[in-house]
Amino acid sequence: MKMFKQVVAALACSLAFGAAHAGVITPVTLPHDPTPDQHIVVGTPYNFTFDLTSILASYSASASDILSAYIDIYLTDPGVGQERYSISVGNGLQVVTGNGNNQVPNGNTPKLEQINLVAALADLKADGILNVSISATSGEFHFANALLSAQVDVPEQENEVPEPASLALLGLGLLGMAARRRG
Repeated sequence: MKMFKQVVAALACSLAFGAAHAGVITPVTLPHDPTPDQHIVVGTPYNFTFDLTSILASYSASASDILSAYIDIYLTDPGVGQERYSISVGNGLQVVTGNGNNQVPNGNTPKLEQINLVAALADLKADGILNVSISATSGEFHFANALLSAQVDVPEQENEVPEPASLALLGLGLLGMAARRRG
């Protein structure tokens, strides 16, 4: 009976520290490509959404973490004139505007606007969904496509990995019981 109590005590000590959940860092790319290209004019913003849960079924706001994310947005201006734009990401926390008077060069060469999600990252983490709005502040242009790239830490939910300290305590407890029994 005394040996049984010692084994139970050793197991209780080893489990008292819990288990760590090993996560898998997953690179995610999520495209948004309107077909045909979306024509954007002053007063008519174009809104769209990125939804990580559509490609990461295991994404959970409470258990997952987004380590970093950015969006590549491609704009074109097949016409002529002076264009200016504003891009709002998330709940209006992150707004990006182009530089200069003609922010989308004339011709069919796409202009890349890369947005590192800093302020809007919390919106994406909250539920895996991120809203984007593109507006023309002058002139008109086309939205060709966008790509969200993120590093997501999604915990493996099925397997628990014991912490090294728990295993060490269990081993010390078993060694102590073996030494006491021999002595």
